[in-house]
Amino acid sequence: MGVNKRIFIFNTSGNYLGSIGSYGKGPGEFINLTDFFINKTQNQLFVLDNDQRKVIVYDLQTAKFLYDFKITFSAHDFAMIDENKLVFYSKVPQNKSGKSFSIAIMNLDDKSYNWFLAQDELDTSLSGINSIFQSFNTYYAPYLKDIVYRITSNSIEPAILFNFGKNKLPEERLKDFRKNPRIILDLLKERKDWTYGIENVLETDKFLTFNLEVSRNTVIVIYSKETGSFFYGNQYEDLLGVFPQFINIAASENEFYGFINSYFFVRGKDKILQQNNWILKEEYLKAINSIQEESNPVIISIEYNSF
Repeated sequence: MGVNKRIFIFNTSGNYLGSIGSYGKGPGEFINLTDFFINKTQNQLFVLDNDQRKVIVYDLQTAKFLYDFKITFSAHDFAMIDENKLVFYSKVPQNKSGKSFSIAIMNLDDKSYNWFLAQDELDTSLSGINSIFQSFNTYYAPYLKDIVYRITSNSIEPAILFNFGKNKLPEERLKDFRKNPRIILDLLKERKDWTYGIENVLETDKFLTFNLEVSRNTVIVIYSKETGSFFYGNQYEDLLGVFPQFINIAASENEFYGFINSYFFVRGKDKILQQNNWILKEEYLKAINSIQEESNPVIISIEYNSF
């Protein structure tokens, strides 16, 4: 989404392989790329251009443009539920029968769609563009709410409800915040332990990993599906505050991957080098020495501790 406005392809060793797409309004071009996903069965890349309200499809092997189609609403991220269904998230209100909705499920055969989850006073344009997450299942996490939904081909059902207790950002204090976003900032100044903003829900057989905002700081939390317990005390936890823009992108049974803007990664050098963990310092210095001015983003792998 930066200057180059392309999708860049790397192998798992970090070697650059090529790019797909270019800026413009012609076939196979996009103005504002907000999301993409890979259809593994057909080896195709689907790209969402919110400015032009269209989906562009490329052949992943050859990087050639295949086809595109228009959507009739503003969407910020999307995913494929099955070979015939796409799900879109829109943080911009969509009018249908006098209501506004957050999720659209589209049938690819005729491009028809159904809307789900009527918006209320807590649904906000302040939320990030990443609200739909896909691993084993497809999830939607509304901003400022304590619930994660599971999306199927025909429905959206509550999957996990988080009980934040007294630390939950109080809904009764947020009735007018869509008109005045500073209400949230004022609340965070009032108390230092408000909890809000579930993001980046990723799944393994045993765990859900997600980002949680606590008083404007991002904490990475692991939820055990077997015991219903939460964990966030791995050896990197205190250091993740150095990386405020760290975003999860993948998870396995014993580690997760995320990316961070190279500016924030380099900025954390002093705090990292103060740690007693020599392995961490060695890996960090190895990474920071390989960063060039155009290096962005940086990919990080973090292992779980045993619980």
